[in-house]
Amino acid sequence: MVVLAQCSRCPPRKSIHSYHTVVLYRCKLVVVARAEEYEDRRRELLEAVFRITAERGLDEVSIRTVAAEAGVSVAKVQYYFRTKDELLLAGFEHVMQLLETRQQRLDYSGPMRQVLRDCLLVWLPIDAERIASTRVFLAFAVRALHSPQLAEIEVKLEEEVVSSLAALIARGQELGQIRAGVDPEQQAQLLLAVLDGLTLQMLLNPEVMTVRRGTAAVDAYLDALCSS
Repeated sequence: MVVLAQCSRCPPRKSIHSYHTVVLYRCKLVVVARAEEYEDRRRELLEAVFRITAERGLDEVSIRTVAAEAGVSVAKVQYYFRTKDELLLAGFEHVMQLLETRQQRLDYSGPMRQVLRDCLLVWLPIDAERIASTRVFLAFAVRALHSPQLAEIEVKLEEEVVSSLAALIARGQELGQIRAGVDPEQQAQLLLAVLDGLTLQMLLNPEVMTVRRGTAAVDAYLDALCSS
């Protein structure tokens, strides 16, 4: 026998069957709404972490600075993230999700050279939005050198990127659009290394490694990869 307690948000009991239906429906709505509100507030705090890191660096991220940036109390931040380490871990996962979402929105139906180019440009700092995301990503990547938890996220991401690029290269070979003699996984690793180097140069020395030169370097590599 299941006993349902009277919910303060639900109307008084009229009949056992209608009451059960109303209680279950109304309480389910309350739970869903609260879960959505929780995720919304949590996301706002992580966006504050993103802005602080992009503008001032990861060393400036703290419970207090995030509270100030988000316009909430320190206690509110601590409700969602008990420690700075929890906040940083969630912040890194947040920027990973942003980058992965951009990649998922790409059109994968075109020529493989264009598909690979679009995938690589997601990670290259060629506009204000991508400059911010790559700055944040690199800040966390450096921090990962001394944080096993952050390193685990970084390694997992790199493995996923290499796997995705290797699959696209292999598909391009099947379609006759990429050189048949290359090893897909090796080329994917090389592409990632090229991307990492270009990103760092474009952020540190944008007057020399301009957007035009950065994208030209990507195009040159892809031209060699796709030539017969």
